[in-house]
Amino acid sequence: MSTNLLNFLQSNYQELIQIYITERKGKGDGILMITQMDNEKVNVNYLTNDIIPEQLLLDINNRRETNKNSIIYFYLSSLSDLETSQIVEIDLDNNK
Repeated sequence: MSTNLLNFLQSNYQELIQIYITERKGKGDGILMITQMDNEKVNVNYLTNDIIPEQLLLDINNRRETNKNSIIYFYLSSLSDLETSQIVEIDLDNNK
C-alpha cells in the first residue's frame, strides 16, 4: 500500500469517518473508496452496495455478517498498484 495513501488516511481520519456517516445516512449501506490517482491526488468516493464490484461486495458482506454493526469500511487502492488494495475496518464505538 502506498505510503502517501496511508498518510492521507491518518491525516484525514476523522473527516473521512464523517463523510462515511453522512453518505451512509443519505444513500444507504456502502463503502468509502479512497483511491490514489498519482503521487499527489487522492479521490474519495462513497460507493453504495448496488455499484460495488461483485467480488468486493461479497467480501464486505462476509465481514458484515461477522462484525459488529458499528464497523465501517474503507477501501484503499492506488492506480499505480492495484494488487495492494485493501479494506480497512474502523469501529465507530472506539472513535467516540
